[in-house]
Amino acid sequence: MPSSPEILQYQFKGKVWRLLPNEQTGCFGVEVRDTQSLQVYFCLLQPGCPQLLLDHFQVEEKWWAGLAGFSEEILYLHGFDRQGTVGQPMGVTAVQMASQKVLFIQPTVLFEAQHGQNLYCSEAGERPKKVQVYEANTGQFLQALTEQEAVRLLEDGKKELAFKVDHSEIFTSSSSHYTDLTAFIAGHKGHVPVQEVEYLETDTCFILSYYVAQEVGLFDKFLVTYSLNGEALNEFCLVKDAERIGGPAFFVQSGFLFLLQHESVLVSVPLPVNVNFD
Repeated sequence: MPSSPEILQYQFKGKVWRLLPNEQTGCFGVEVRDTQSLQVYFCLLQPGCPQLLLDHFQVEEKWWAGLAGFSEEILYLHGFDRQGTVGQPMGVTAVQMASQKVLFIQPTVLFEAQHGQNLYCSEAGERPKKVQVYEANTGQFLQALTEQEAVRLLEDGKKELAFKVDHSEIFTSSSSHYTDLTAFIAGHKGHVPVQEVEYLETDTCFILSYYVAQEVGLFDKFLVTYSLNGEALNEFCLVKDAERIGGPAFFVQSGFLFLLQHESVLVSVPLPVNVNFD
């Protein structure tokens, strides 16, 4: 009998700044920043695989770069506006991962999306917004589209995606669902959630994440997975002694739950395959 997939942990060299699932490839990218040494790293991983596909990759620019998107072979990085709106993403640099070669640079555009062989960008501040389409491997300009035309093309492309991502829904105290969820959590865990509860239901389980207030004005964040009959399967403390509520939400892709723990550890949890109502 084959063994069950295990819970995997990925430890990074700094804080996880961005998690970027790719519904075309089934992989997802991680932007990692070490705020002490001012170094930025880029990683790629595949659900269920314990080794990183791309392990703390760096480019010549060690800090002023961010992860915009990626394909199976190319990273699309953005720079930052350092004159006008400081910190605003600006430009697209395509880097071939295997050779670390820069394939092309579009210095003034904003990354919108990459799908198939096309790269979609726009000009910062342009109104009405127009989308420029480039060849994704060479940067060759192909055509200009209105924003509405580009949205239609990308929405049509999403129908063919093989690795769709399920995101949690956040319920606040103004929602009737919030009352039901907090009552469930109090009954099962003895916790009293504050402000919001994240919830996601799949075909085989449901997932809850929430904050609990501490006496000193700090917060702990928890995540619990349940079978559909309400049996707790896994429990994690995601953050201890947080000064405020907020942070990356969990998501599900390819049968795995992904959650960020203590800012620099990504945890991959296999979800149940079969439904058990006993």
